[in-house]
Amino acid sequence: MQKLFTRLERRFNRFAELPMLIDPHPSRHGLAMVCIAKNEESYIREWIAFHNLVGVRHFYIYVNDQPGRMRRVTRDFQEEGLVTIIPWENFTTAGAPQMLAYAHAISNFGAQYRWMA
Repeated sequence: MQKLFTRLERRFNRFAELPMLIDPHPSRHGLAMVCIAKNEESYIREWIAFHNLVGVRHFYIYVNDQPGRMRRVTRDFQEEGLVTIIPWENFTTAGAPQMLAYAHAISNFGAQYRWMA
């Protein structure tokens, strides 16, 4: 059990240090949301609309299956500049796909926002 805890702690510490490595843009503002979706097309529009109404500025959706379906369902949101679709397949066993996607989002987009969920 201790070995597992130590391994998880090391992974968390690497992940937790990422925001400190990012140089935030001076004009950053707002909230962005990051999610990982697989077969979520039936309700993703409602989820986006609700969270946009309560103040989310942008959504980064990492798609862990066929991104074409998600792109079709969210096309109008993408055209408004509200949604970015990122194909995200399980391409490594080095870490959990979710943690890698969140680290990718923070590293690539985090500096643009005041908060990221």
